[in-house]
Amino acid sequence: MTSWQKLLLIAAALILIVLVFGWNRRWFADEPAYKGKTVTEWLDSMALVDGRRKMDRTGESSFETAKSSLEVTNDPALRALVVMGAKAVPVLEKRLSEPLQQDLGLAPWDKLQLEAENEWQKISQPNGARAPAPWKRINSYQDARNTAAALGMLALGTNKGAGVTRLLDMQIQRDPPFLAFLIANRGLPEKHEEIVAGITEGLHNTNAMLRLKAVKLTRTFRGDFQKWRSTLLEMAHDPEEESREAALWALVTTIPKDDEIIRLAEQTLESTNNPPHLRAFAAAGLQLAGEKATRALPLLRQVLKDNTNSFLQSEARRAMRNLEKIASGQTNAPTNAHQ
Repeated sequence: MTSWQKLLLIAAALILIVLVFGWNRRWFADEPAYKGKTVTEWLDSMALVDGRRKMDRTGESSFETAKSSLEVTNDPALRALVVMGAKAVPVLEKRLSEPLQQDLGLAPWDKLQLEAENEWQKISQPNGARAPAPWKRINSYQDARNTAAALGMLALGTNKGAGVTRLLDMQIQRDPPFLAFLIANRGLPEKHEEIVAGITEGLHNTNAMLRLKAVKLTRTFRGDFQKWRSTLLEMAHDPEEESREAALWALVTTIPKDDEIIRLAEQTLESTNNPPHLRAFAAAGLQLAGEKATRALPLLRQVLKDNTNSFLQSEARRAMRNLEKIASGQTNAPTNAHQ
């Protein structure tokens, strides 16, 4: 081998090493990377949303929300997003804006494994409970990704072009991932004031859809709820039905034993001018109020006599039965009715 050929071989080997190293470090990726992982790869490895992500394997719903500040700040994926800073925001927005997909770009082996698990379950448990079909489970995988992206937006905050206001602006056609806000409530104390201010700003936004999203988010920061109480009471009389419904539900599920909220629920239920769906929410709220709402039993009985709407009938009957038990001393107030 000539010296020239040796040089070419060495050069080719060096180029190959650089290419392999660059590929491993994501030098050629179309999105920012940190420690060899892109933004999306970090989202898909965030341990904080493992419960959601595992639904695509087990088919079991996950409602785990309590995370300590230490758990949140120690999550390598969230730390990576914070380190990448403003560079990560366009990718987070892109992921949050994506429609639900059947194919999230999972590796062929992962797709094959999901399909195989589903087929095996059909054979091994022909009459048993089954996990959702693979495409539905993949959607839960995307739900975990969206939650991780929203949490990243909250952790980065307004100084990095993210935060609550930006999240609400871009998610105006769909509900923001509430789990992200629940995790942030306990897990991001340094962003608490900013997030609360963002929700407050949303409640006063001129866009009705954005206001509606902000109303729903008030339930994720219950310790700050009194700051929004008067605004929500005003919105509970809004001419727009969806806003009234969201405000009423936020009030009756967060401070159900408040005398003013109980009166509001009674008045809402009593008025036949209100839509049946709204009145049904008021009935459910009275149930949550417990002993204080036993005075509404005659009203609930009257509603059952005078109304044929199935949803309103169902909620009024459930509330009446539970309040009757409380009145007779058989049970305490329910703690989980539709909350």
